[in-house]
Amino acid sequence: MKDKIKEKAQLYFELSDTANINVKDFNKIISLFAEDASIISGLSENVNGKEEIIQFFKQFFTRNKELKHFFNVHFKNEQVYVDWAVAGRNIEGNVFSLQGRDDFEFDSNNKIKKLIVNIT
Repeated sequence: MKDKIKEKAQLYFELSDTANINVKDFNKIISLFAEDASIISGLSENVNGKEEIIQFFKQFFTRNKELKHFFNVHFKNEQVYVDWAVAGRNIEGNVFSLQGRDDFEFDSNNKIKKLIVNIT
C-alpha cells in the first residue's frame, strides 16, 4: 500500500510541472483526487469537491506558467507528507522559488482525499 501511495504522491508533483502545458497531464492530476476531496492551499484557499479542484488548478496554472519541483516523499506512521521546493515563472514573466511541505490523506482507492499545502 505504501508503494502505491508513494507513487501517487510522486505523480502529483511530476504532473504539477507539466499540467499547465499538457491537457492530458492536467486531466491526470485531476484524476488523482477523490470526488469529495479537499485542498487547503498555501494561500489559505479552501477547495472542496472535484469541480472546485478543477477550477483551483485552472487558476493555479494560469498564474504559474513554468514550474519545476524537487521533492521527497515521507511516511510517519500512517501519514504521508512531502517536503518540496519549486522554481517557477509566473504569468508576468517573473521568476520565483518557494519551499514547503504537503500533507496528504488518501482514501481506500488510493485517491487523494485531503491535501494541505504549507509554504515555509
